[in-house]
Amino acid sequence: MKRLTLLIICLWATSPYLHSQESQLIAGLHEPKEPYVSNEDPNSAKAKGILNHFVKNYLSYNSDKYIYVGCNEQNEYYENDTVRMRRISHDYYPVWQCCKFVEWNLVADSRFLWSDLEACKKGVQRSYYLSTTNIKATLQDKEIYLDVSRNGSVIERFKVIRVDEADSKHNELPDPVLVLLRVSHSG
Repeated sequence: MKRLTLLIICLWATSPYLHSQESQLIAGLHEPKEPYVSNEDPNSAKAKGILNHFVKNYLSYNSDKYIYVGCNEQNEYYENDTVRMRRISHDYYPVWQCCKFVEWNLVADSRFLWSDLEACKKGVQRSYYLSTTNIKATLQDKEIYLDVSRNGSVIERFKVIRVDEADSKHNELPDPVLVLLRVSHSG
């Protein structure tokens, strides 16, 4: 029993949870039941820093990884409450058992072109909205919410449940996967 206790203490002592608030949050991103934001007061400087960190890492344009895709094989993007959007490199789509996708193609920080595409047939078929779609991250009730709007009207609202990772065959680092819960919005 003493060895088990010592092992648990050693693991706890070397855990990233002890190093910094950011490490705590990043380590917690991969836990399915943990919210993205800790129990910080949403108006505190620390909570605002967490929100800024999220926006910088996941909603800012990056010349290598600026496309999010979500499977839409059975219209699940539009019909399911939980949506998974994977940030990928600009030059490849992951091999999924999925032919239809919703794509968010970032064109600037927090702005993207929304398209529906089908990738399994010869030649990619794509349809998109002509106006850009905006995404705004806010902090409410100790959670991060994403308001997705087009032409000044909110069309969708998501609560960030967590950020998972998916293996990337073309990059050293894994692809981040935003796991989002669709919530009602007034728009």
